[in-house]
Amino acid sequence: MIRWLLPILWLPMVCHGELWSFGEPVTVTDASLAPHYHHLDGSGRRHLAAAGDYVALVWEDDRTGSPQIHVAIKGLSDPGFLSTFQLSSGTEAYEPAIASVSDAAWVIAWEQDSEILGSVLTPETQTHPLNLSSGPGRHVTLATDGTGQISAVWGKRQGRTQRLVVSDLVIRDGSLMVRDEKTITTDNPSHFQGFPAATYTSRGELFIAWEDRWAGHTRIYGSLRNRSGMFHPAVQLNEHRGPGAAESYLENTGTGVMRVSLASGRHGLVEAVWLDKRNPGSGYAVWGGHSQDGGQQFSANVRVQDTMGDAVAQWHASVVAFEDILIAVWDDAREGWSDEKESGDVFLSWRSDGNWSDDLLVPGASGNGYQGSPVIAVDMNGDLHLAWIEKTTLTAPSRLRYLYGRRTY
Repeated sequence: MIRWLLPILWLPMVCHGELWSFGEPVTVTDASLAPHYHHLDGSGRRHLAAAGDYVALVWEDDRTGSPQIHVAIKGLSDPGFLSTFQLSSGTEAYEPAIASVSDAAWVIAWEQDSEILGSVLTPETQTHPLNLSSGPGRHVTLATDGTGQISAVWGKRQGRTQRLVVSDLVIRDGSLMVRDEKTITTDNPSHFQGFPAATYTSRGELFIAWEDRWAGHTRIYGSLRNRSGMFHPAVQLNEHRGPGAAESYLENTGTGVMRVSLASGRHGLVEAVWLDKRNPGSGYAVWGGHSQDGGQQFSANVRVQDTMGDAVAQWHASVVAFEDILIAVWDDAREGWSDEKESGDVFLSWRSDGNWSDDLLVPGASGNGYQGSPVIAVDMNGDLHLAWIEKTTLTAPSRLRYLYGRRTY
């Protein structure tokens, strides 16, 4: 179904100290014809990817009466997303991921009827989906390095356990093929590994992080796969006894963590961010860990959002990198919540000098109603691309919105 949209009005909005100027938001798709709901909840939050002169967004919605995967593609100079189309074809489909593989192509993966499917997408075509999993799977994410390396990571279910597997993929004659599949090996007898994030480092090695419940509560673990395909011993990324954590939470259950996201920059830079409840009075907050050696060792945990967000919970954190600059995005309700006003807004913070910036309330992704579940991508020029879900209230049908931020530094 083609949905024609209004053109972008380029009226840049720049805040003091900001590294990007933002245009006006654009509606990608809405629920005006038949009320429905959009989801941007895939592992690693890889729903948006720039490829050369194009940007593509993938998501899940229920417009057909069941959850299915959809995609929209936009040329960077186009006024908006001119059409959307459905990728999945099964009974139910969930949690897609997308990664660019060339100047005008992406690889996409998603869960469909309890299996993991993948496909190659260009602005003109989509290849027939390939079954990537050798059994029931979920929580798929993707990583590419820009030189032809492509990996899919997902949870493989076996009875009551779920272990992560990595499949290296290759594109031949325009179609996706599985080259190799390996289970991530760890020293811990984990019964659950899920919600992975993956990134190729500047050294061409693959770093993977995930939620792990071997200890009886959730921790964030990560492992580096070297160029020979061997995994380093898994390391815990979230501090079990970190600054600002309530001792009662640490004795038996840890701080409470979820949903890790990864990004890689130059010179071995790897950043992980996740939601962390080490301050139980305010709920989840955005915390992160920093590596300068390609993911072999990580710094002490650092809170990403500023103190203005201390009184409320943060949600849907994600991170990207451009050169040495890290950019994190999330949503929270610090700007106001009452019986008369249901709110949520999108915030940005960036790290370029060893410290995270003050939070930026993203213009166009804030204000009355709910703006949340943001996803972010950065293109080869350092320009930002953001998308999010917008609702008049938390229970109302939703629409997808998009915002372009031009680099100003």
